[in-house]
Amino acid sequence: MLLRICRPTQKIIQIFLKCIKNQNYIRFISLTPVLFPRPFDDSTAKEATIAESRFYLPSLKEASDVRNTILQRSMHSFLERFDMGSLKILTLPAGESNLMYLIIDVQTNEAAVVDPFDVTLVLKYIKKMPNLKLSTILTTHFHYQHSGGNKKLLQLTKNIPEVYGSQSRIPALTRRIHDNDIITFGNSTIKCISTPFHTSGDMCYFVESPNKDIRALFTGDTLYQAGCGKVIEGSYYDLHKALYKKLAKLPDDTLIFGGHENTVENLLFAMKVDPENYHIQRRLNWAETRRSAKYSTIPSTLMEEKLWNPYLRVHTPSIKTITKENDNVRALNKLKDMEDLYMKGELV
Repeated sequence: MLLRICRPTQKIIQIFLKCIKNQNYIRFISLTPVLFPRPFDDSTAKEATIAESRFYLPSLKEASDVRNTILQRSMHSFLERFDMGSLKILTLPAGESNLMYLIIDVQTNEAAVVDPFDVTLVLKYIKKMPNLKLSTILTTHFHYQHSGGNKKLLQLTKNIPEVYGSQSRIPALTRRIHDNDIITFGNSTIKCISTPFHTSGDMCYFVESPNKDIRALFTGDTLYQAGCGKVIEGSYYDLHKALYKKLAKLPDDTLIFGGHENTVENLLFAMKVDPENYHIQRRLNWAETRRSAKYSTIPSTLMEEKLWNPYLRVHTPSIKTITKENDNVRALNKLKDMEDLYMKGELV
């Protein structure tokens, strides 16, 4: 029996298959709160937010746009969109490993961008949504790969957004913020959390929806999946305070959006210092599979980070044993020293 397909449908299928063949598609994601079904044994894990992937069949124009985008740019990851009801988050890859984020308040069409290093890419996707108003630029710290696009973005944006940051070293700064300041963004709120150890002006941004069912933390170089940033301008006491006194106190279902795609590298080191941790091995297998296909590994939840991130586990017996430190601050210092040796291939 032959199945006859009309010409428009044939054309769409041809383009879709061509996109898949060239890996030229955007992955769209819906984040749904569910009872915790994952094979974790942690008895304290009751609920988490997990990502359910869905492939999106593009229109003819969208398929062409995606194809041209990939052909013109060598990205380390595909773009991904997270639909979460009242908020949408678009991940935008930049440079060798950087991740920028476009946050959209659905009801007001207000947008915020986090660390807009690649202005061309940011503007490309803002222009795809003509009713979108970019009102806010959130800068986590002054390093060029995180703040280098601020000035250009201001120059090229019709509606002049506010540029938030904690130090005058941040280019084009218009609004200086401090620890625990609250920024109103559409119908949501953004809490500023000072975490000064990588630089003296590190700032994380905790975005919370009106009914508090969506929580997202944008961490720059403070907290990565299975890792954390280098201590440069602060101390290990500052690192401990940032991770344990501030970020670890946030709700466990908080989604973590770090400033770099470095999950596989971090998990490999985590396996070295915590080899019996089942959660690390499982996440590493998952992350390696995704990265081999150029998918990002972002986000994780804070609860998950407490299961596999060694820098959030210095109080556990396994990390105390490997670092030979009972003091948590000294254990963090020892872990960073071990990571440096690991990166040089010198960790035994």
